[in-house]
Amino acid sequence: MPYLLLVILICLSSTAVSAGQRAELFQHAKAATALVVAINESSQSVSMGSGFFLSDDGLLVTNAHVVEGSSRLLVYIQDQLVATASKVLVIDGDADLAALRVYGGGEQFVRR
Repeated sequence: MPYLLLVILICLSSTAVSAGQRAELFQHAKAATALVVAINESSQSVSMGSGFFLSDDGLLVTNAHVVEGSSRLLVYIQDQLVATASKVLVIDGDADLAALRVYGGGEQFVRR
């Protein structure tokens, strides 16, 4: 997922990107990427997946199949637990996308 995000960011860029700029872009995309762990009511992990922050107020996009059927979400950024009480804002099962509000995350987010 982080590499896919990097490819998308490079494609969105309208100017040529130097090697140094690519490295900086990759580091920024990596910092905006999170691990989402979904847990059910019996405190067992039901799924996990990646996501990325779209804004500094903690708006995170992940796959719907990661969060469906969970009662609690744990969000990690760079191997650090940053949120234990994220809120699911919307789930689109057809597009397999979900938007979350992650309290305590989003300092680094994907910029266009």
